[in-house]
Amino acid sequence: MQSGVYEEIEHVVNEMKEVEGVIGIVLFGSFSRGDYDEGSDIDLLVVFKGKKGLKKGLGEIYKTTAKTDLFFQVIGLTFDELKGSSLLESVLRDGKIYYADEDVKKLLTTMHRPYALVTYSTANLSPKERVIFTQKMEGRHKGRYRYDGLIQELGGYKVGRGVAMVPMENVKTMTEQLDKKGINYIIRYLWA
Repeated sequence: MQSGVYEEIEHVVNEMKEVEGVIGIVLFGSFSRGDYDEGSDIDLLVVFKGKKGLKKGLGEIYKTTAKTDLFFQVIGLTFDELKGSSLLESVLRDGKIYYADEDVKKLLTTMHRPYALVTYSTANLSPKERVIFTQKMEGRHKGRYRYDGLIQELGGYKVGRGVAMVPMENVKTMTEQLDKKGINYIIRYLWA
């Protein structure tokens, strides 16, 4: 599956936005993370203003998804149901917001965000390689100037020696660099 699938998702979302009562549409699951395969369904959370809109609009949403060759798994919730839902964690962790009114945006952006705590060891590198790698990852000072490293560029923070906290959406970029150098690492997930 290639970018054509995402174009089709966007087309479906544009139709869904017009359904009365819809105040948010979020792609989550394997398609939002990019680790889908041929058998994956497309997980969409559709948020409605209230119960009346949910009951009335969900049928229209299903009709919209039935028009495509793609397999959609649609979950419809009211805004109040979303606030107390266990699904909220997954949506915050890897959801891609396609459409949201102010209330939904506020809910999805003011809550804690998922981070990866990455602990890595540069013991397998020579001393020279270790210094170069550490400066690339953690940044460096030269005189009064501070040069950011990859961790800062990814929106992360150095927590300690060989420990960084990176936003979940950017952890893959960091682990790719660690893998290139053959550096062992452990990832733990947290909310901050």
